Amino acid sequence: DRDVTGVQTCALPISLELYNEPVTDGGVMELRELKELRDLTLSDTKVTDGCTTCLVALRQLRNLFINGTELTDQGLKQLEQLEELESINLGGTKVTEDAIADLRKRRPKLAICQ
Repeated sequence: DRDVTGVQTCALPISLELYNEPVTDGGVMELRELKELRDLTLSDTKVTDGCTTCLVALRQLRNLFINGTELTDQGLKQLEQLEELESINLGGTKVTEDAIADLRKRRPKLAICQ
């Protein structure tokens, strides 16, 4: 998580890739002030449903790559609050097919990659 510390001081990043980094839910909490963030990659990190409270605060988020994580149906339900979200990658998570089907019904324009 120390790799995430200090990101807040960057000049308003709109895209952040933390692919295959040892980032946990605590590290994601360091991103909560990046209100203009549009693209976030957390693929193959150690995040869980615990990071969703921070992620839903990133109201401008358009693309979220959270594949290869411990995200479950409960966490996905929280992420539905991201009204600007255009695409989400859920491959390799613990999200069930039923939860994805429900999400497709509620958010038909959302691109969902499995």
